[in-house]
Amino acid sequence: MAILIFNVIVYNYLISSYRTVDMNKDHRVMKERAEALEDLKFTYVVSCQIYGAQKKSGDNRDQSCYANILNLMLK
Repeated sequence: MAILIFNVIVYNYLISSYRTVDMNKDHRVMKERAEALEDLKFTYVVSCQIYGAQKKSGDNRDQSCYANILNLMLK
């Protein structure tokens, strides 16, 4: 009987440990996805700011870059 109780305790401990590891894995994956999304949003905002600055600029090179980007977006 003592061996049975011990095996049940070990089994429950292993199951709870497995769940903890599985939850940590899921949390890590969700955290990585959130960080990737954050990076994409940051890149988008910075790109829009650069695009707007090129649009307003009087420099020929900036105007050329603006026109190229506009053409790519319209295609």
